[in-house]
Amino acid sequence: MPMTHRMVYMSLFGLCMVVISCKGRPTEHTHQICLPDGQCPDIVQTAVIQPHAEIVPGDLERGGKLYKRLCADCHGQGGEGIREKGSRDHTDPVWQDRISDAQIQTAMVQGLGMKMPANPFLRPNDLKDLTAFIRSLRRTPAAPANTEE
Repeated sequence: MPMTHRMVYMSLFGLCMVVISCKGRPTEHTHQICLPDGQCPDIVQTAVIQPHAEIVPGDLERGGKLYKRLCADCHGQGGEGIREKGSRDHTDPVWQDRISDAQIQTAMVQGLGMKMPANPFLRPNDLKDLTAFIRSLRRTPAAPANTEE
């Protein structure tokens, strides 16, 4: 294929990608994402999240299926994390309290560097369903031990 044809096709592809990604008027949300060790990077990651006319809770069943397909290999079937892979424990109530839904969704879409791959193909409903499922994994903290004898 001649170089000029290749340039034309690449330009058209780039233009199509810009047009496809320009639906709606995006809103920017800035979030700091903590890595598994609790080490927060000095950089702030920005995600562009489409505004929604109505807030609809995520579908837990669908979220569970997506989680099994996309997340369980690294985070475990029950979300407990896999130490050898250095993955986040999604059942940890301290982490669940510390992170917002938007931060979870940003991490899913953008990834976390080499620790977690990006999933830019996820649609807004996928994100809601996955987030709802991740929230459902929260374990109840253990009750304090009774020290009275």
